[in-house]
Amino acid sequence: MSADSTQFINKLVDVTNVKDRLSLDQIMLFAIDNLLKSANVIIYRAIPHVDSFYYVVSKLSDSLPTDNQELITQSFHQVHQDRLITKCYSTKQTQQDDNRSIWYLAKLGIHYGFIEVNGLPACKVQQSLVESMVAIYCNLSYLINEAEKDTLTGLFNRKTLDSHLTQLLGQAFTLKQATVQQGRNENQQYYWIALVDIDHFKRVNDAYGHAYGDEVIITIAKIMQQNFRKEDLLFRYGGEEFIAIIDATTEDTALMVLNRFRQSVAQFNFPTIGQVTVSAGITKVDLACPATTLVGQADKALYFSKHHGRNCVSYYQDLVQHGKVAEPRFDNDIELF
Repeated sequence: MSADSTQFINKLVDVTNVKDRLSLDQIMLFAIDNLLKSANVIIYRAIPHVDSFYYVVSKLSDSLPTDNQELITQSFHQVHQDRLITKCYSTKQTQQDDNRSIWYLAKLGIHYGFIEVNGLPACKVQQSLVESMVAIYCNLSYLINEAEKDTLTGLFNRKTLDSHLTQLLGQAFTLKQATVQQGRNENQQYYWIALVDIDHFKRVNDAYGHAYGDEVIITIAKIMQQNFRKEDLLFRYGGEEFIAIIDATTEDTALMVLNRFRQSVAQFNFPTIGQVTVSAGITKVDLACPATTLVGQADKALYFSKHHGRNCVSYYQDLVQHGKVAEPRFDNDIELF
């Protein structure tokens, strides 16, 4: 077996070991870059949003100290201003123009984005290897997508929440450290966790059956996708509960987004039953708190909403400040109540 073949197999082992799309993008970038040496590789990962897509664009960067991966977010319109990408999207076929090659990524009708290579060598063997890597990327994207999503609503599932939240906290902590080291406070990134519950959902199931209850859940998931922004992450937490991880610079923005969704649900005319409402609790992400503690804070705020009128949003830090919710005390790593 040649050294190139051994290297390629080793890269396949790395690629097939990942369990989330962000890691897949990162490993795929390094794998193709390593195979082609001097070529420039870009991955456009398509993220469905309402009736369109936005793209997380990944490429290697020598200026980044961590993992060498540069990430930016672009809208469908921004990405499709590129003539070759537009042609690739419309034909669903690989496009080449001078020194650029762009592959359309899809499996079973699901669009996963594009892989662009600038400076693809004329060597047929290397071109064939890239084709194989693209096919592997599509297969793994499909498997990861199926594993991450809730089958009823299409939102992320509860299992995926753990990995996303841990990853998000790590990224936020790294960004905060960099901001402190550079002595800058502008554009500081904050996250908020909101726990949402459908009010009196048991009554819906009891009166109209579980099939209709599922329709209500599906409808509310669609309203979530329409009212939250592309930078927010949406999960079905279980049963009639949902979680949103909101990317916002201020408390007012986070509460505005959450209340906009709540009001949209209340104003929607559900067939047969008319009005359905939701209650929510929200907490600001403290990087010193473990993920389970943050979800617990949002749950306490949700509990307050449920027992104070429903169809409202309660903010955990505000409840603590006004003595309406008591923060747990810790002593020798034991939580006291």
